[in-house]
Amino acid sequence: MPNLLSLKKSKRDKKRFVIKLDNPRQTIHFGYKGGSTYIDHKDKEKRKNYLKRHAAFGENWGRN
Repeated sequence: MPNLLSLKKSKRDKKRFVIKLDNPRQTIHFGYKGGSTYIDHKDKEKRKNYLKRHAAFGENWGRN
């Protein structure tokens, strides 16, 4: 499993963050700039609905 080397704001126009990993060495830009997430809005109902929608895809974030 790779280790996280850094997490920063991305310099790409449409991405929010960039992470750098080791083993294998990777740089991943992610998150849509302008998008809203639980980190931004803190709305528990939106979070619950998101988790319910994505459970069908096998995503399990360990939360109810």
